Amino acid sequence: MSHSNDTGSEQTAASGTPQPAAGKVVGVIFLFLAFIFGVISFFVLLNQIGYSRNGVLTEGVVIRLNNSYSRERTLYAPVIRYEVDRKQFIYESQSYSGDPYQVNEKVSMIAMRDDPQDAMMNTFSDRWLGLTIVGGLFVLMLLIGVFAYRAK
Repeated sequence: MSHSNDTGSEQTAASGTPQPAAGKVVGVIFLFLAFIFGVISFFVLLNQIGYSRNGVLTEGVVIRLNNSYSRERTLYAPVIRYEVDRKQFIYESQSYSGDPYQVNEKVSMIAMRDDPQDAMMNTFSDRWLGLTIVGGLFVLMLLIGVFAYRAK
């Protein structure tokens, strides 16, 4: 037999052990998820700060398009040739879209000064979209967790 205590937030099981309210359990689960997304966001942000501090902006040229087939359409990702310190490098984007770049189109690139092969396109989607999504999930999980934990 269980009964409510004075605060109404916990129930006591037959063994006499206090049981947490469902809201608190849900709150803790979402707070744990928020912690995980927060840690991931932190490391993604550190990576982008590294590119901002140690990166070299350069111009690249699309040399070809890789394609991938989805159910309804073909998606394209550019392959870009760029130059740092008079050395040429090739970057194969992993960002596929239905609105492809054109061969010979010029694009902005950012490459690490000490390792120019470590590069990415200098676009919002390549630089900040991942952080925006993971950071947004962090905030969402944090808010749900706090409100669920505090609910009576």
